Amino acid sequence: MFLWKCIKPHSVQTTSSTYQETSDVDPYHQEYIDQNRIYFNKLLGSRLSGKSRVTLSDITILKEAYDKAHSIRNFEIELFWKRASYCFTIIAALITLCGVLASTYFKPDISERDHNLLLLIAFISFLGVVFTIMSHLMTVSGEYWKRNWELHISMLEPLFSGRIYSTHLVSSENRTSISRMLLLFFMAIYVCWLVILGFVLKENENFIIPLFIILVASVVYIVIFTFSKNKTQDVFVTSYFVRIIHKDNLSGSLNKFINKFLVISFFISTYGLIIFLSIMYYNFGNKIFNVDFLLSLF
Repeated sequence: MFLWKCIKPHSVQTTSSTYQETSDVDPYHQEYIDQNRIYFNKLLGSRLSGKSRVTLSDITILKEAYDKAHSIRNFEIELFWKRASYCFTIIAALITLCGVLASTYFKPDISERDHNLLLLIAFISFLGVVFTIMSHLMTVSGEYWKRNWELHISMLEPLFSGRIYSTHLVSSENRTSISRMLLLFFMAIYVCWLVILGFVLKENENFIIPLFIILVASVVYIVIFTFSKNKTQDVFVTSYFVRIIHKDNLSGSLNKFINKFLVISFFISTYGLIIFLSIMYYNFGNKIFNVDFLLSLF
């Protein structure tokens, strides 16, 4: 009997405090969360799943998430334009360098043109194409994450500030997209590199096969290496202590490491082989396809 008297008041107090928290929630908040239950179940996790009503502590957490989404979005926008400015600076420097080398190659007072300059222009333009592709992919990735936080803001703002971010006051139905304009700018840069490569190939047709092979291999390697798919990842929270694990877990981790190492080694060796064959083709031409010539090298 004494034990019942000690426990019962505590349980009544807890129940009443929970009821107080749920009763103080704005009815509009409850209605909006119910309408978008899938999103808020993912956001709040076990705090909301299995409950029919939200509490004031849930609203407090949503307000913190709303503020964080704003700050991270602003940070992503800042990074977006910083990356773009750095990439454009390097691309402009490479195009300028190609122009300087081309003007040197076409100097009227030089009777015999130095084809090494042409090779250097081809190499720089190749670097330019690869770097432009990487810059393009970085821009697309930055836009993806910026859009992610903008959508979080659009979902959370009706609870705290109304739909100020999602409501647009415009004088025309048509508008232009800055991010798409930036992507079109990258397309214009691709055209510049194609013109430079076309000039190199026009002057020396021996570059056609090596450049084509290297460019295709580079594009495939960049796309495969940078491709990332949304998936659930297993992570560990660790500190400095000794942990005994089963042998099966150790062998599984070792196998994953070996497989990843083999894949990276395969791509690097293939890429190196392509560059080596391209250099051989540039120096010896079609002789490299002759078996007797290949045997004579050894």
